[in-house]
Amino acid sequence: MAPAVSSSRRLPFFYGHLLVIAGYIIMLVMYGTLYSFGVFLKPLLAEPGWTRTSLLGAYSLCFFLSGALAAPAGWLTDRVGPAPVICASGIFLGVGYLLLSHASSVAAFFLWLGLIVGAGMSGGIAPVLSTVTRWYRARRGLMTGLVVAGVGSGTFVMPSVSSVLIAAFGWRVSFLLFGIVTGGAVAGLGLLFRREPRDMGLLPYGSQPGGANPNHNGPARGLSLPEAFRTVEFWILIGLYASAGFFIQIALVNTTIYAVELGAPQFRAAALLSVTGLGSIAGRLLGGFASDRLGTRPVLVVATLMMAAQFGLLLVSRGLPALFLFAGLFGITYGEILCAMPLLPAELFGLRRHGALLGVITFASTLGGGTGPLAAGFLFELFRNYNVVWSVCAAASLMAFILSLSTGKGRRRDTRIVRQRGH
Repeated sequence: MAPAVSSSRRLPFFYGHLLVIAGYIIMLVMYGTLYSFGVFLKPLLAEPGWTRTSLLGAYSLCFFLSGALAAPAGWLTDRVGPAPVICASGIFLGVGYLLLSHASSVAAFFLWLGLIVGAGMSGGIAPVLSTVTRWYRARRGLMTGLVVAGVGSGTFVMPSVSSVLIAAFGWRVSFLLFGIVTGGAVAGLGLLFRREPRDMGLLPYGSQPGGANPNHNGPARGLSLPEAFRTVEFWILIGLYASAGFFIQIALVNTTIYAVELGAPQFRAAALLSVTGLGSIAGRLLGGFASDRLGTRPVLVVATLMMAAQFGLLLVSRGLPALFLFAGLFGITYGEILCAMPLLPAELFGLRRHGALLGVITFASTLGGGTGPLAAGFLFELFRNYNVVWSVCAAASLMAFILSLSTGKGRRRDTRIVRQRGH
């Protein structure tokens, strides 16, 4: 498929490719730093009066707020463009991590992580992925997969970096450095983003001038947010990604500390997150490639079923080799699930209000993600082991699998509505 044809050939490459690279880096630093939180748990728990429940509660609040603000961030992206939203996100993240480095009490830590960093995280997934989705007609799955591979790369790189920084300088200096790097990178790269190719006299990648489908060559068509809420399909996606966020965040936050409590050295336990990140890079690329060829729904069905089986593995195997196997497989399936998130609403409801639609689905995912670690901390304090935690994760994975089987049932009706709606 040929790239888009431009009325102005000022650049020797398609501008959307630059957005993919910028989006990859933004995802790497944003989520790599946040998903390193499990590495920080042990030194943070050494602070007098700082408990596992309070710290996981701060992490959960971060996810709750980022999810609550994801829909407004998507709405703003549809209205004013992605650049202001992403830049504001970078400023909040930089300030939040700088404040965390000076937290003198668990209450202050709770507020800075939960409120300031949480607000900053809301400007990531919806603005970046919605923008990249608009820039591509062909290879949309692969390109969104490349962007979200940044999350996996960050999960692979940043836990090990965090472990080294904490050992050398302590957790406070580590958070200080995170604030400088994350804030500067996100705000700076956010300036590159433009909402649609036509804003620069371009067409989406793979479209041709005067093509037969106006949905790809002209203003975006599709459902508005209220119209999408009136479809069963949209509620299925909301439930699916709420379930997925729940079990994904439990695993990301608790795998490292679980390995330590089984007797693994801290550096090997931190390496589990790196293995997860490496697996998720493969999962995102594989998921995007397969979605372009097989469709998004089959990829999602297989990934959620595999996820349930992997949590079952944790219930029957306890050694460190089994944990590393779980970490790798979990990363692959987690990457495939995340890769599908921006693709399904575009396929089912069009691009007219894709930012707002993706924001609501992101909110559902982060709502589940915020609930998950908090529930895991409560269950561990109650039962003093992780068997119940992994059992609940397996049940949530099966729920996501059942919902994924239903994602195509209303597609014919919803696609007809999308074609009938103008911009």
